[in-house]
Amino acid sequence: MLAYINPTVDDSNEPFVHMMPDLDRLRSFVADRFQWDKTKADEHLLPVMRKLSETNLQARIEDFFGPATLVRTQKDHPSQRVRKAVDVLLGRTVRKLSTI
Repeated sequence: MLAYINPTVDDSNEPFVHMMPDLDRLRSFVADRFQWDKTKADEHLLPVMRKLSETNLQARIEDFFGPATLVRTQKDHPSQRVRKAVDVLLGRTVRKLSTI
């Protein structure tokens, strides 16, 4: 509970960098911790390493919930106000600024 209330935070100003895991150190770790030999370690670790090397970019939220998720028929948005808001989000109409 105290860790939640007063978390330990790294106050470093260094930029965070993702790196590939060190395969030799992982092999040593699983040998010590799980008593796995090199063959068993490679059986589990190499597929993960291959997957990591395939894609090195983290997906962005827009990849999952872009404007295309808002494309629906008008019957899905019965309210005129909601339809107008969706049109603005999809760039179908330009939102006018009200004058005071």
